[in-house]
Amino acid sequence: MNGLVGLGDGLSILVVSDLGKLSRKLQQRVKALVQQGEELQRTVFKEQNVSFLEDRVLPAVDAVGGPDTKPQLDGTSPTYHYMGLINKDGNLIGLHITEELEVKGLGRIVFEYFPALVPRAEAGNTYLVKAASLMKREDLKKEDFPRGFDADKTVLPLKPAQILRTFSQHLTRSLDDFVATFTDGIGAGADQLGNDGYRKSEAGIWVPPMSAGSYDLADAAARVHARKEYMTVLPEPVHMFAKFASNTASQIPRKAAEWLFVTNYLKGGYIDTGHLRKIELRDRKQIMAEQGSITEEQLRAVRLRFNELPCVVRTKESITEAAGTRGYVAFWPIHPTR
Repeated sequence: MNGLVGLGDGLSILVVSDLGKLSRKLQQRVKALVQQGEELQRTVFKEQNVSFLEDRVLPAVDAVGGPDTKPQLDGTSPTYHYMGLINKDGNLIGLHITEELEVKGLGRIVFEYFPALVPRAEAGNTYLVKAASLMKREDLKKEDFPRGFDADKTVLPLKPAQILRTFSQHLTRSLDDFVATFTDGIGAGADQLGNDGYRKSEAGIWVPPMSAGSYDLADAAARVHARKEYMTVLPEPVHMFAKFASNTASQIPRKAAEWLFVTNYLKGGYIDTGHLRKIELRDRKQIMAEQGSITEEQLRAVRLRFNELPCVVRTKESITEAAGTRGYVAFWPIHPTR
């Protein structure tokens, strides 16, 4: 799904999966709003006292592309959607990024790369939003609403975060068809996640700075910084949060956890393996240009292998420890002190 969806009360949602399917004029607007989205993350993370704030911000260039940076919004992941909530003045007041995934041994899920992020100045405001503009028709079951409910005429009083979480038009199927929703919860707050029915994973995920994949690799000094960040893990692990369907146990098989936490979350969100390869190749080329050849020791030094990165190694260890002999990673009720 790509384009603007009018919600009523002066609000609209910009939904983007593929920049190439938008008009040039709308592409420029998207790029401007994505830049606003980068600043919105900083604002919300600061308000929520997120540790290592700057290292967790998704740079705008990752979404729309730049030198040596492949755009995430290139249509290659058709169920990946960047969603911005826009007010009547054209300002971005909320951000949400989701993707549908089929996980072997678990089923169909919604993965939130960013939960609904809303600055404190907007969080308490209420808007009257058209029900039909928010939800897929499959979600509008008459038995779930008062007698005489008409989606096309009914407006719902909702706050910005509720609007972003309720919006399901971009999904390929009804919300009832998903076994769980997963998020790292960064910027949402444990209390809010607990109130929304999420549970916390026993295993932790160790991550590098988000900016590691955003350097211009034509610059040798930038490559040094990129390499250093890929080989760094932030001092505190991220925990995955999940909201499971009512008939689903609050646990996932170890293999599913490895795929979700490592292959999808780390490799899909933090680490571009193509970027790793470019760093390695350009460093090799520079060494050979400077000295005419490269030693085996130097070759080993410039190699960057995904499975050897500290964040990957430590996350797999955490999953193995949490799964133990049971073979699954449990998700526990959220407590503010945990």
